[in-house]
This record gives sequence, C-alpha cells and structure tokens, in this order.
Amino acid sequence: MLRNGCFSNLPFIFKIYFFKHFFCQIKTVKILKRVIFYNLNCIFVFINTQIMKKLIIFLGSFCLLIVSSCEEGHNITERYIKNNIETHTDGNFSAIKISSIFAATSLDGAAYIEFTAYNFNNLKGLIIGADKHYADRHRSNSGMAMLPPANFVQLNQDQCKAILDNYKSLLQKLNGDRAKYDETVYEDYTVSKDLYISYSKGGNGFGNISMSLWVKGEKFTMPTSALVNALNKFIKY
Repeated sequence: MLRNGCFSNLPFIFKIYFFKHFFCQIKTVKILKRVIFYNLNCIFVFINTQIMKKLIIFLGSFCLLIVSSCEEGHNITERYIKNNIETHTDGNFSAIKISSIFAATSLDGAAYIEFTAYNFNNLKGLIIGADKHYADRHRSNSGMAMLPPANFVQLNQDQCKAILDNYKSLLQKLNGDRAKYDETVYEDYTVSKDLYISYSKGGNGFGNISMSLWVKGEKFTMPTSALVNALNKFIKY
C-alpha cells in the first residue's frame, strides 16, 4: 500500500506500472461480475425450467382428473363385461352389477382408458379398458374398420392390492437409479401377462418421473394418484 502523499514522489515509470496494474484489476472485477451474473442467470433459468416442468405435470394430472369426472361411465367396458363376464343361458335369468371407477382421455384426446368394477354372482372384479385409437374410432371415415380393437384386462382384488403394495417400491428403486444423458431408466412390476405398471425417468438433468400402465402392449400414462384412488375405490366397492 502507498501512503498518502508518496504517490507523487514515485518515478514516472512506476506510475505507469501502477495505473496499468490498477486498470487490470478493475477489468478483472468486471469480467468476474459478468461470469457470476451469467452463472446466476443460468441457475435461475434452470430452477424456473424445473418449476415449469413440475407445474406442467401437475396441471396435466389435474386436467386428467377433471376430464375423468366428466367422462361417461363404462363407455367401452360395458360391452366387454356383458359379453365376457356375465353368462347367458337359454331360458334362464341373469343379473350383474357394474360401477364406473375411473375414466379419462389423454390430454390430446386421442387415447382413452377406463376402470369399471363388476359384481357377478357375488364375485367382484375390475376391468381396465384401454383404447389407443379412441378419437379415430369416433371419426366417420373409411379407415375406421381397419383400426385395432380396444384392449381389456381383468383384475381381481388380490392383484389390485398387489399394485398398491408394490408401487412405492418401484419409486424407491427408480430414485436409486441414475440415468445417463439421453438414457431412460424403467422400473416395472408385472401384474399379469397382459398388464404391468412401469415407472420411468430420463437422464435429461431434470429427473422427472412418469408412471404408465402397459395394457396388452399398449402404453397409457396416468398420474399415480389417479391409479391409487381408482384401486382403493374398487377395493371398497
């Protein structure tokens, strides 16, 4: 440090060196400020992106639940239950009870999935109806007859309880996995040969987790809360 009054007594060459050194320090501080500001801005954008992604997932789940409350009950499962669960014999009476548990279209309206409970001869079961071509099927065009039929899976109470008992284990397993960049990690629980529940997350830096039901090879993504509520509602039926 220079004492007061001593700077004027320095030789000219030292004054030049001093000002050059002082100027470099100021320039370095400005560069550091820019670097810090840039990194803070990146962090801010990253945090906001995560918040927006979580908000989109929340709104998507909320919209799905709202749509489910507006859907017509047992829209596609009624025909399956009446012809594949209930038995009809010539000259005899038969009776069956069915109750809509959950129904929703995908956010784009293309696919549709519904859960319907039934009680036939004091035997309760749950039918999951899943239609990947729901929107196309309701359009009147010549290609409609070529569309694959909707898929149906029949579950009993023990299978539904098994899903409720094991879905949290899938989440724990998935949280312990680390996905590489451009890699997706899956953790599955097989309910039957026609149905398994799958949790997945990508290695894109955000670690968002999604849950899907694979019904006879077709993927249907839905919120975990919707699945849990539907299964609990069926068990209480």
